[in-house]
Amino acid sequence: MDKKKLISIIIPCYNEENRLQKTLPICISYLKKKDFSWEIIIINDGSTDKTVSVAQRWQKRYHNIKIHNLKDNLGKGAAIRKGVFLSNGEYIIFFDADLSVPIENIEIFLKALKNYDLAIGVRRHPQSKIIRHQPWYREFMGHFFTKLVNLILLRGIYDATCGFKGFRSHIARKIFQKQKINRWAFDAEILFLAQRDNFSLAQIPVSWSDNSDTRVQLFKSTIGAFLDLLKIRYYNFCGKYNFTPHREVSLEQ
Repeated sequence: MDKKKLISIIIPCYNEENRLQKTLPICISYLKKKDFSWEIIIINDGSTDKTVSVAQRWQKRYHNIKIHNLKDNLGKGAAIRKGVFLSNGEYIIFFDADLSVPIENIEIFLKALKNYDLAIGVRRHPQSKIIRHQPWYREFMGHFFTKLVNLILLRGIYDATCGFKGFRSHIARKIFQKQKINRWAFDAEILFLAQRDNFSLAQIPVSWSDNSDTRVQLFKSTIGAFLDLLKIRYYNFCGKYNFTPHREVSLEQ
């Protein structure tokens, strides 16, 4: 068995060839200067570009980079779930390939995770710094969706969808064993499960910059996410979260 790492970083990727070429050297340069051990787990979510080739070039140079390929595009939630069960770290942090939240936030999250079960980045915190705003309509829909999440599912969560989140590893496994939503609303689901099971949560202010090259189709994603919020409520009502299958087995592709 591999030596246990202090931190496992999961980067879900769907057609991230261009972003990954910039992100990996930034991440590695930062991590090499730290006194903790680390691994980067790249989950290729059915990409059709050269995402895997880019990742493999870096993997040849650093043995602590892992790559796992999902045959089909299953969604970010499914990709991160797979990464969680491939990880060896005492702590798990996932973030997007565009580094919209700088990797330097890892140290703040590690400090928080000494006292909390999970930590999430919050763009709407008074101490957060928005370097580059989204277009007004995307920002409005983000606020609206957060209000919707709090109305239907969560209590006191200021930003459910920020792509920078961290966990104690055993807590992540407990949550992601139950997770069922694979796409946009998976963030809300894992936070709902965390609150439901009384796990402690830190909400961390972050600096954040919008990436205009987004692949999210706003209207379609918002409708789908709303329906998924209702699914989460339904799953909980029917007791579907009370059974915890080994989901990592079902994702082997």
